This record gives sequence, structure tokens and C-alpha cells, in this order.
Amino acid sequence: MRKHVKPADKAASIPDPARKTDLPPEGRVVEWSAHWARLEARGDIKAKDVPDGDSADTKVEKPKAAADAGAGANPQAEAPKAATSGAPSGRTTNP
Repeated sequence: MRKHVKPADKAASIPDPARKTDLPPEGRVVEWSAHWARLEARGDIKAKDVPDGDSADTKVEKPKAAADAGAGANPQAEAPKAATSGAPSGRTTNP
């Protein structure tokens, strides 16, 4: 089950263990767990159900550096080349 959670107090620092960051003041959609239920019971967060088909709040956040690193790069453009030592491959032919 997924819910949109946000801090009850915008200045509060609420940890999000799945993302290893704090919950932003505007909140985010999370997978509901005992962690969030406990915070809701204490009054630290406000939670509301998210319809199953609602993908507006379920965007996957990419770190900017990771997004920029792969921008325009073609991973198949240059395949790694095997090192050749000039030594025979170990195959012999029988005459």
C-alpha cells in the first residue's frame, strides 16, 4: 500500500529510511510500513491514501550527477578491447 506522507510540522526533520534522506516539507509517496504508521500515531506526519493508478507522485528521483554522467553516452560505442600479447593462443594443429 502506498500513501502520500508529509511532516505535520514543516520545520520537522522526518527520516525516510527507504531513501536515506529526510522527508521534504511537501511530502512524498512512500510504501506504507510500520515506520510510517508509528510516526502517524505520534502525530509527526500526516498521511493520505494514494489511488492505485496515480503515478504523478511516484516519480523515481535520480541523483543529478548520475543523470548527467550518462547523458549522451552510448555504452556500446566502444567495446573494451581484449589485450593481445602476441603469444600463441595455445592451439596446435596436428599435421
